Amino acid sequence: MKQPMNSKALTGGRTSPEFTEFTEALETSGTAPSSPSRRSALGLLSATAAGMLAGCTALPSSSGVTRSGVAASDTNALIETAPGPGEGDSAEDIVNGFLRAAIAGFSDDFATAKQFLSDHAVAQWRPLATVSAYSGSTEPQVSVAANGSFRVTSGQVGVLDSLGVFTPAQEGATYDGEFSLATNSTGQWRIVGLPQGILLPFSRLMQNFAVSSLAFLSGDRSRFVPELRWYPRSSQADSLVAGLLAGPSEWLSKGAFSLIPPNAGRAGRG
Repeated sequence: MKQPMNSKALTGGRTSPEFTEFTEALETSGTAPSSPSRRSALGLLSATAAGMLAGCTALPSSSGVTRSGVAASDTNALIETAPGPGEGDSAEDIVNGFLRAAIAGFSDDFATAKQFLSDHAVAQWRPLATVSAYSGSTEPQVSVAANGSFRVTSGQVGVLDSLGVFTPAQEGATYDGEFSLATNSTGQWRIVGLPQGILLPFSRLMQNFAVSSLAFLSGDRSRFVPELRWYPRSSQADSLVAGLLAGPSEWLSKGAFSLIPPNAGRAGRG
């Protein structure tokens, strides 16, 4: 089950320039510096992707039980903030403000971003349902559609789904989201319809998500089969447990499985 590192194998033979760049960065750097720059972020992704693409790991035949702690969060990490909506903001200002607040939403659980939405939209919106990442060198474009809604478009590096599975985008892939607005009872514009998830630069995805490798068993029970997942740093431990309980992704489930019973759950916390 060992696979060579091949970026085209991940994307059906086509890769985005950004995905090609971070696989090449691995060859020259091996590890990524702590700078939040786009280059270091891509280098870090390639290093973690290489760990996954190394394939299956032999299952130890004899070893003691050990305890592994979760790494403490960086207390010196930069906390990013964004302003909420202003009095009299235009509809376009509200869309642009929401996009900025969504990028900074990991600092306040998207509380500021939700201020740009109507109450109904807040109840329906799931920020982490899907995370679309674009290259930091190209800002999203906001335009008015023929029906009066706003259209947000950008190039796309990849998409992270709600299970933590990151799929690199094919070359030329784009994000295209429609935002509908209406005035509220006080005459202020608010977003009443929007796509699920968020749109953010790839470097911000690297800052706010940690790459983890879940271990499942091969069909013959002789090897561990790793599956790479991206989880929010703020809830990494809980997400890891949830990922193990849910089992391997559909594409991996034909060749790997979990020993955890399907009806297992987490014990309540005291």
